[in-house]
Amino acid sequence: MWMGKQMKNLGINWGFILWGILAALAEFGGGISLTLGFGTRFYSLLLAITMLVAVIHHIKKGDPWGYISFPLGLMIVFIGLVISGSGPYSIDSIINKKYKELNKY
Repeated sequence: MWMGKQMKNLGINWGFILWGILAALAEFGGGISLTLGFGTRFYSLLLAITMLVAVIHHIKKGDPWGYISFPLGLMIVFIGLVISGSGPYSIDSIINKKYKELNKY
């Protein structure tokens, strides 16, 4: 019953299965969505929060820098994607262009 118990590091002592399932969905669905460029800012935020929990878990566990650096680097990348958004060849960009065309007048 390890799934989601890292939330204890943040002072949350309930719903471990729920938190574990939400993290798994964020990582699976977020990975697919980021690959397609759909909902980039939203899923990047979810993934950055997931990586923050992983960083805190490794720090509280006393792991060496090698264990902390990977989720920390991913968290920084995801924060960058939250700020910058998706590129011109993403589904988000296509949707935004269509939305601007429909609301031109």
